[in-house]
Amino acid sequence: MNKFIPLLSLVASACSYENQKKETVTERETVSIEELETIQISAIDSIYLESLESEIDSYQPLSSGEVLSLFNVLESPSTAVFHENMVEEYLEIDSIKAYGQYENYLNQLDIGMLRDALAIKIATLDDAKSLLWAVWYSSYEACPYFHGVDVYLSSIDKDRPTKTIKVGSNFSAIDPPSAIYNPIYSIFSADKIQSFYLEKEYDLDASQSNPVYVNADTLLATL
Repeated sequence: MNKFIPLLSLVASACSYENQKKETVTERETVSIEELETIQISAIDSIYLESLESEIDSYQPLSSGEVLSLFNVLESPSTAVFHENMVEEYLEIDSIKAYGQYENYLNQLDIGMLRDALAIKIATLDDAKSLLWAVWYSSYEACPYFHGVDVYLSSIDKDRPTKTIKVGSNFSAIDPPSAIYNPIYSIFSADKIQSFYLEKEYDLDASQSNPVYVNADTLLATL
């Protein structure tokens, strides 16, 4: 987790459900992409990510088994920029909900803890050969506070994921007087994907809005 975010606390019964789910995940290796819209996309930028986050409830959800299958083939690049994947945190929240303990979890929620998370199918690309999907997350609404949506692209062969890469994020966290913004943007071309990783830290007490720390990295990937 980000340095402003404590580790997520889980109720014991949810952990029990998580163990049961792991035993059956091999039975759910396929990812259904039927009836999804096929789109053309040239870029993922801040406008796209903000729009996606605001409409997150309108998309078809992914099951936890599908998310595990997609995440198990993630190729995580080595970059000079810190970035976090919130998939495991989503799976924990999903387990709590599935075991009927979400209300109890919310009742013991504290600052810095994850409040909710969703996983969605966005669309298919390239005649249903790849799936664009995302994980949305938000913490307890008090400082330190974090939220964002992470976008992934997975190649699919006969409903089975073969490779996943991260192509977008608008992760942000605030714990006054500091704030962090770690976006990932991507440009799509015919044979490659160019992704830009940024890491920015702001001093909210400063008179100017420029970040006090900036780091950046650029990566090329193919599916």
